[in-house]
Amino acid sequence: MKIISIFVAGALGMSAAACASGPEFHPLKGGVGYSDAQLQSNRFSVSFAGDSSTPRDKVDQYLLYRAAQLTLANGYDYFTVMDKQTDRSTEYQSYGFGSRWIGPGWYRPGWRSSWWGIDPVLDDVSTVPSNRFNATATITMWKGVAPAGKASAYDARQLVNRLGPTIVAAG
Repeated sequence: MKIISIFVAGALGMSAAACASGPEFHPLKGGVGYSDAQLQSNRFSVSFAGDSSTPRDKVDQYLLYRAAQLTLANGYDYFTVMDKQTDRSTEYQSYGFGSRWIGPGWYRPGWRSSWWGIDPVLDDVSTVPSNRFNATATITMWKGVAPAGKASAYDARQLVNRLGPTIVAAG
């Protein structure tokens, strides 16, 4: 039982190390990335969907970064955020062995076969949760200087300059 637990923990550790470089910033592909839609001349719906290795704060940062890119690309200076929300979805993956035939009958983890005296070593099933975050917002773009003291207003150039070095763009 412990051998499988050690093996599963090692495999999960290696897969986490492989993802340590962080999520990539790219257009939506395979359910991961950013997307946007123009609603009015100065209003967009923007979203960023992360994968299972993307933490919530990074998803929120990528959403704001994309909003700042759109603002500058459309000739505006700042944007305000309305209707922002970040959703979490959780999937569960199981590793190990379930029911299997070992003789005259079926064996399930937790059962003991007294008639054969067999207690297989490979009877562990580990279930691991996997979270994915998706952030969406409606933004309105403006020209001029962002109003001081308004928490939902972001200067697009400052945001791009501050977050740009932390963004891992798809190669």
